[in-house]
Amino acid sequence: MLVVGGLYQESSQFPREQKLRGSGGRAALYLAQAVKLTFWTCGKDETLAIFTKEAAGRKLEIPVKSAFSAQLSCFIYLHQAGRARIESPYLHEKPQHSKRLVDTPLADDVILKYGMLEGDVPTEGDYVVYDPQSSEPQFYSYNGSKAKKLAIVANEFEVRALMKDAKGKIYEVAQALMSKSGAKVVVVKDGPKGALLVYDNQTRWVPAYCSRNVRKIGSGDMFAAAFAYFWGVQKMPPRAAADLASMTTSRFAETGEEIFYHETVLRKATYYPVENKRQRVYIAGPFFDPAQKWLIDTIRQSLEELGAEYFSPFHDAGLADETFESQREVARVDLVELDNCSVVLAVADGSDVGTIFEIGYACAKKIPVVILNHRLPDYQLTMFKSTYRCLIVKDLATALYHATWGCQHGAWKAFHEAQVQSKKK
Repeated sequence: MLVVGGLYQESSQFPREQKLRGSGGRAALYLAQAVKLTFWTCGKDETLAIFTKEAAGRKLEIPVKSAFSAQLSCFIYLHQAGRARIESPYLHEKPQHSKRLVDTPLADDVILKYGMLEGDVPTEGDYVVYDPQSSEPQFYSYNGSKAKKLAIVANEFEVRALMKDAKGKIYEVAQALMSKSGAKVVVVKDGPKGALLVYDNQTRWVPAYCSRNVRKIGSGDMFAAAFAYFWGVQKMPPRAAADLASMTTSRFAETGEEIFYHETVLRKATYYPVENKRQRVYIAGPFFDPAQKWLIDTIRQSLEELGAEYFSPFHDAGLADETFESQREVARVDLVELDNCSVVLAVADGSDVGTIFEIGYACAKKIPVVILNHRLPDYQLTMFKSTYRCLIVKDLATALYHATWGCQHGAWKAFHEAQVQSKKK
């Protein structure tokens, strides 16, 4: 098997993590546990040596070949749900994909190919999974690359960017892309909801699966890598391969570690599929200083990007003035929206009285509550932890995903029981 993709430094502040990964590096570490592969990337000798040493520490033998000696690019995240700030000398080279890094196409039976910042590499294979990962994606075949069976794994933006003139719903655009590109399979990744699968004149929805924690960085890479293994190496039907890839992504999101799980292990585990249903999220939290307002604004923008409906008292109701009439009207609007929401995402930091009231009101109405807590000590969370409807998390990405998922009853109960057991210990 051949893996082609970038090797980059990834840094997250909340939670604090720093790794040498990138799409190619992450996929190589995952797949080398199950199949013999070669990893083609771009990087200086010292960068490749660091990666090879980490692989050896995991008892993995990964031959690494470099298309050219590239400077190390960095992806910097404030939090895992945010967009990366990219520090790279190749970012502003226009167009990035026009730079051909090798003259002779790289060939293998099974190929997993990601787009790279540094340029592009032509490939030829029997089974090829192509994830363009670009703001200006190109068709797999544009540089002479060939595949007997091609699967395109991309997000909705990339699919629509490839089919610039195609209009309509995403499944219609995906079908048009499959026809125009000659692909046998098109998978449209849709973040917390799962993925749309198009193949053999069929359209199927592949659900995402809930995880207690959500390590979002690299989750899309893992989906493509797992799909490449189960579809390309194991020759499974697209639907089964995509479902196992979704399960693998859930396992990765839980820990952030690239651990390979065989089909038998994945099938035996308990998973809670996410309903393909748009949730209405009530955002509860203080907004009385710039930092608090920034966090509420970030939550609102992130929920919008994740496809959830939301109501934000800060944005949609505003601040009441000192008059009783104004205060009563703001409270009335907030309570109406609480009654109409499907889940509450509450920021507990600061023990804001209004937020605590909103949590209690939601619990009384049997509305599930996701509580984001960075600072409050455990003894102040007793009532929350003892309430079935409350799930307490410590990082923003996890809070956002659970709010977007809504109350998945089996998962919610299991996570709450684990929360209670953790408190007893």
